[in-house]
Amino acid sequence: MTESDEWDRIARLRQQAMAHPGRRAFVLWSAWRTVVDILVFNHRDLVEHLNEPNEKLDSALEIIRNDGARKDPDYHTEFYRLLHNYLASVMTLVDHSRNLSKRYSANDNFRSNYQERVDRIREIPVAKFVQELRHVVVHAQLPQIASTITVDPAGHPVHELTVDRAALLGALDWSASAREYIQGQPEHFALRTALDAYMAEAMTLSAWIAPQFRELHGPEYEDYERLLDEMLRPGGGHA
Repeated sequence: MTESDEWDRIARLRQQAMAHPGRRAFVLWSAWRTVVDILVFNHRDLVEHLNEPNEKLDSALEIIRNDGARKDPDYHTEFYRLLHNYLASVMTLVDHSRNLSKRYSANDNFRSNYQERVDRIREIPVAKFVQELRHVVVHAQLPQIASTITVDPAGHPVHELTVDRAALLGALDWSASAREYIQGQPEHFALRTALDAYMAEAMTLSAWIAPQFRELHGPEYEDYERLLDEMLRPGGGHA
């Protein structure tokens, strides 16, 4: 086989691979997995920012003394930016997961199992609160926050950003479930607990969805991989 023949062979197989249903499914699910990763990264960045003052007491004292005014952007402004990113990615994953599931509406097993898990999350007050908090931050107002320092049982100072419960209740016509969660919190409470709790639920659902790709597209994806292997082997593996 000449070099020209080899390139013709690769071009022909690549064209087949690009149009292969296994590839189309892989690209679709890869995009969904990217949305999951974006949520994970946004949550990580937010948590790191919230933890920062606890690693340096001087930083926490500076935040409180200057009411958040540090370097540009200040600590509170950066918190709002990261909170916005996190909440936006929360609802992005909700929408993308819903759209992904609609493609398999004819698959009774996938549809019923997916819906059962989504319905369970919808019944969790903290989950409804986090999802609806996105509407507040994006469309209504930024939650009123304050920096506080408390002392844990071991005698270590702990910095927290807290939100005003009454102001938050008045910021939106909350669903009954989300309102229930807010009303069950102290007058000033940390969002961190709610954000982490929602993250755990989102990751549990995503961990169930991810392997469904192989269940739904196993044979066609394996055929696509076989085509790729043939394309990448010199001469297609023939002597």
